[in-house]
Amino acid sequence: MSAFFGSLTCGLTAVCIRKMCLLLTEASLETSKWSSRTLGLLLAAGCWIGAWSTLRHSSILQLLAATSVGTLLMLALSIGLRKGLGRVLRDPDRVRDIQAGGLEVWMGVAGGLLLAFTPLMWSQSVMIEVYSLNAFFVSALLVLVLWYIQDPRDSTLYLTGFLFALGLTNHHSLLFFVFFLLAGLIAAHRRILPRKTDLFPVAKKGLILLGLGVLGLSLYLYMPLASRRNPPMDWGNTQTWEGFKHVITRGQYDRFSVADNLREIARNATLSQEPDATAEDLERLHLQRTTFVRMLGTFFHDPNWKTSIASQFSWQFPLEPDDPSGTRPPPRERRIPLALIGLIPLLCFPIFPAKARRWFACSLVAFFFVSVVFLTIQWPELIHNDLWVKRVQYIPAHILYAVWMALGAYLLILLLYAALPKRLTLLVSASAVTALFIFFPLHKDARDPAHLEYLGTSNLRGHDFGWEYGFHMLRGANGILLSELAHHPNPDALLDDWALAYLREREFPAEALASLHRHPDQAPMPYSEFRTQISRPLKLSKADARLLREAATLAAFRALSPEEQQERLVYLHRPLPDWDYPPEMDQHGVLFGGTDPGRFVPTYMVFSAHCRPDLFVLTQTALADPTYQTTLLNFYGDRLTLPDSLDSNRAFLDYGNELRLFDPEAFYYLMRDGDTLAVSGMREVNRVNGILSRWIVEQNTPRHSFYMEEAVRLDWMIPHQRPHGLIFKLEPEPVELSREEMRRDLAFWKWLEEHLHRNGASSPRRNRYQRDLAVRMTYSKLRLTQAWNYFERGHLRQAEQALEQSLRLHPANPEASLRTSDLYMRMLKFDRAEEILTRFARHDSHNPQVEHFKTSLKKLRDLNDMRQELERTHQLRITGNTTLQLLMIYGQLEMEASMLEMADLLLRLPAVQVDFFIHLAEYMRTRENKTYYVKAIEEWAVRAPQDPQARIELAVIALAEDRHSDMMEQLVHAIQLAPDTARPLIARDPRFIDIKHYPMFPGLKPAYTK
Repeated sequence: MSAFFGSLTCGLTAVCIRKMCLLLTEASLETSKWSSRTLGLLLAAGCWIGAWSTLRHSSILQLLAATSVGTLLMLALSIGLRKGLGRVLRDPDRVRDIQAGGLEVWMGVAGGLLLAFTPLMWSQSVMIEVYSLNAFFVSALLVLVLWYIQDPRDSTLYLTGFLFALGLTNHHSLLFFVFFLLAGLIAAHRRILPRKTDLFPVAKKGLILLGLGVLGLSLYLYMPLASRRNPPMDWGNTQTWEGFKHVITRGQYDRFSVADNLREIARNATLSQEPDATAEDLERLHLQRTTFVRMLGTFFHDPNWKTSIASQFSWQFPLEPDDPSGTRPPPRERRIPLALIGLIPLLCFPIFPAKARRWFACSLVAFFFVSVVFLTIQWPELIHNDLWVKRVQYIPAHILYAVWMALGAYLLILLLYAALPKRLTLLVSASAVTALFIFFPLHKDARDPAHLEYLGTSNLRGHDFGWEYGFHMLRGANGILLSELAHHPNPDALLDDWALAYLREREFPAEALASLHRHPDQAPMPYSEFRTQISRPLKLSKADARLLREAATLAAFRALSPEEQQERLVYLHRPLPDWDYPPEMDQHGVLFGGTDPGRFVPTYMVFSAHCRPDLFVLTQTALADPTYQTTLLNFYGDRLTLPDSLDSNRAFLDYGNELRLFDPEAFYYLMRDGDTLAVSGMREVNRVNGILSRWIVEQNTPRHSFYMEEAVRLDWMIPHQRPHGLIFKLEPEPVELSREEMRRDLAFWKWLEEHLHRNGASSPRRNRYQRDLAVRMTYSKLRLTQAWNYFERGHLRQAEQALEQSLRLHPANPEASLRTSDLYMRMLKFDRAEEILTRFARHDSHNPQVEHFKTSLKKLRDLNDMRQELERTHQLRITGNTTLQLLMIYGQLEMEASMLEMADLLLRLPAVQVDFFIHLAEYMRTRENKTYYVKAIEEWAVRAPQDPQARIELAVIALAEDRHSDMMEQLVHAIQLAPDTARPLIARDPRFIDIKHYPMFPGLKPAYTK
C-alpha cells in the first residue's frame, strides 16, 4: 500500500506541474512593473544568503555586505529571466510550438519521477509507514487548490475540505497546510470577508464543509471498533475514552512547546560575551547564538547534511574511491548544485500570469509552514542520528520543492528556446531534463558514499535482513539453518532421535509422535519422498506438518559432517560454530521487546508469519502506560499474570520510595499533588518500567521463560541476563556466566558479522548490508547492549571484543562509538578512548557529544593521576580523609569494586569523625547505592547517639521499606533527644510529605512554626 500511495503522490505531483506549466503559457506573461513586494521578496532571499554566508562571523558589516551582494545577484537574475521569458511568450507562434510540443507533459513526468526517486520519498514508499499516504494527501491538496484558483467550483472546495480532514486521521502534520488552504481560498476570491449579501451562501458552504470535515474525521471512530478485537498491535487501547483521547492528542509522543522554543531562540540571540572569554568560549557562544539559523541551514541548503533540500535535489560525486570495508568515513565530494533550479520560479514569480502567481504564492506559504514553522516545533539536534530519525517529516517540503524544480526546468527550457527557436530544441532539452531528473537521484542512491552512510539506500530489493532478524531471534540456530534449507529445492529429511526430541519439546501431537517412533532406523531421503511415505499418512494439520518437515530437514543436515555441510551450503558462507547455539526460545516464552525493531518485528513474526505463535511479546518501555496495561490485560490476561492499575500504583509507590532515599526534591514534586502520581522523562518512566517488568517475571516464573531485546538498561536485569544469540535470556535468579557460554557467544557473533557482510560462499553482500542504515544501526545496537552487560558484570576482555564488533558493524554509530570510548575511559585506557573519539569525529564532526567526551577524558586523566598519588599516600598512612577522597575518585572513575572496598574500610576505621559517615552517606545516595547508604547512616547513628538527624535519616529508611512502626520509633527517639531541633526538621523534611495526613504525624511536629 505504501508503494501504491507513493505512486499516486508522484502522479498527482505530475498533474500539478503540468497544470502550472499550462498556466504559464496561457497567453503571455504579464509585463507588470517591479513592485515593492518583488523587491521585498528578493531582499528576503538576499538576507538569507547573507546570513548563511556569515555564520562563522559576528561582524554586522560583513552581514550587510553579503546581504547586499545576494540581493543584487537575485535582482540581476530576475531581470534577465524576465526579459528572456517575455521575448518567448509574447510571440504567439512560439507559444503554439511550445504547446504543440507537449513540453508541459514532459515536465510533469520529469517532476513526478524526480519526486519518486528522491531518497526520502522513495524510502517511505517501500515500507509499511504512514508517510507515503500523508504525501498523497499533500499532493492532492496542492492539485485541488490549483484547480480551485483556476476555476472556483464548490465541488472542488468540498472535496478539498473532505480530503484535508481525512488526511488528519493519517498524520497530524497535515495541520501545517491549514494556512495553505486559507491562502488558496483568498487567492481564488481575492478577498477575506464576504459582502453582507453573500453571508447566507457562505454560511451554507461553511456548514457543508464542516459536515464533510466531520465525515473525514469520523474514520477515527474505527479505532475503538478495531481495539475491541484485541489486535496484537493496539496503539493506546482506544475502546476506552482515556485511550482514545491518548491517541488523538498524541500522548504516546514527547510533548513540545512552541512558546518554549521561541523563547530559546530569543534567549540565544541575546547572549552576551564574557570579557575574559577564551577562543573555545567564543566558538561555543557563536554556535549557541546561531542554533536556529543553523537548523534552517541544515534543512535548506547545507550540502554536508544529506537531509537538506540542497543535498536531496543535487548531485554529488566522490573525489576518491570509497572504502570497501565501510570503516573509514566517506570521501570528499564534488557537488553539482541542481537544487538551484528550484529557485528559478521564485525569481520569475512576479511576472507569472495572475492565477499561476496566486497558486505559487500559496505554495510559498505552505513551504514556510512546513520548513521554518515546522523546525520551530520539531527542534532537531544537529547530529546525523537525530536528523535520520526525523527526516521522514520533511517529505511535504520535498514535494513542494520537486514542483518548483520542474517549473524551474520548464522556464530554463523556455529560455533555451528563446536562443534556439527550433522544435528540436524543446524535444532534446525536455528529454535531457527528464533523463537528468531520473538519473541523478538513482545515482545518489547507488553510488554516493556519504548518502549511503548517513541515510542508507532506498532500494530494498533482496534485503531480507528484517526477516532474518526476527526469525533468527525467535528460532536461534535452527532458524539460521532453516534459512539455509529454504534455498534447497528438495532437502534431505531424517527422522532420528534428535528430530523426535525436537518434536516432543514443541508439543507435537502425541498420537502422531507415537506413530513416528515406528520408524527407528529411517535413512536420509529427499523430502518429497519423506512427505509421501511418512508425513502425509499421518493426516496432520498444516502447522504440525510444517513442524515435522522442519524437524526432519534440520536433523538430516545436522547429521552431516562439517565438511559435507560446507559443501552443501548455498545461502550461508560457512556452518555455524555450534548448531545448538543460540537455542530456540522455550515454548510459551515471553519476549520483552525494547527498540522499534525489537517490538514490531517479533510481533509480525508471531502473529502474521506464525513463526512461533506460542510466544508472548511485551513492550518493556511502555509498561507504565495505563493504556498499554489495559491492552495487555485484554490480549494476554487469561494466559499471563499481568499488572493491573493497583499493581501499577504499587510500582509508582516503590519508585517513590527510591526517590525518597536518593532524590528528596524529585520525591516532593512527585507526591505534592496528593492522589495523582505521574512521572515524566525517559529515565524516570523506565525506572517504573523496571519495577513492573520485575514483577511480571516474578509472577510468571516458572510457567514461562523470559527473554529481552534491550532498548534501555534496566538495572535489576543485569545479573539475570544470559547471552542468547541476538538477545538475552532472563533467568529467575542472578547467574554467573561461564567461560563456555561467553566463548559460544563470541564465536556466534564472529560468524554473524561475516554473514552480514557477505551471503553465500561466492556472493558478496557488502553492498546490501553497508547500504542499509536501519540494519547497521539495529545489529550494532544489539551487540552494544551485550558488550555493556559483559562490562557491568566484570568480564572486561569479552566486553572489549563485543564493543569492537559493534563498531565494525556500524562505524558511524554514535551510541556505539561514544559508549565504547566511555568504556575504555572506565578501563583507564585513555589513549584508546581518544582514538575512538577521533575516528568517530571524522564520521560525524558536528556531534556535540564528541567535545563533551573529550573534556571528560581530560578530566578523568587528571583524576587518574590524582588517584595514583593518593594511593601512594594511603599506603603510607590510612586516614579517614584519604580513604574518603579515594572512595570518591574511584566512584568517578567507575572503579566500583575499589570504591566499595574503600567504603568498607572507612566504616571500620575506629577513630574518625562522624562527618566522614555523613559524607559517605551523601555520596552513596548520589550513586543510589542503598546498601552502603544504609550502612553509613547506621554507623552515623552509632557513633553520634545524641544526633537527632541520624534518627530522622533512619526513620526515612524505615518508611521507604514500609516499616512504619520502626519509622515512628526513630522519630520519637529523635524528638526525645532534642525536641526543639527535631520537630522543625521533621516538619520541613520533604521526604515525609506523603504521610503528613497520618493521625500520628501531627503530634511529631512543633505546635507553632514561624
